[in-house]
Amino acid sequence: MENKVADVPYIVHEAEMARMERVNKRWFWAWVITFILLVGCVAGFQWYESQFVEEENTITQDIDTGNGNLALTGIGDLYYGESTSNSKNAQENS
Repeated sequence: MENKVADVPYIVHEAEMARMERVNKRWFWAWVITFILLVGCVAGFQWYESQFVEEENTITQDIDTGNGNLALTGIGDLYYGESTSNSKNAQENS
């Protein structure tokens, strides 16, 4: 069995090459537009993020724990030592 290669007329080949040139030109401009849109999106995001001002606040708090007893603050306060509510309850019960 012999492999035969079909001859393509020159006019068909030229028409196909012209069509491919048009397709390649369209793809090129599609990529250029996509790149421009990507750069514009990144620039817009950078501009949007630059609108916000970051502030750093330092908060200090003095805690009177009594006679050097432990005091924890955070999600609720923990004090070891004499509390006013315990003192009032102790005085009422006496």
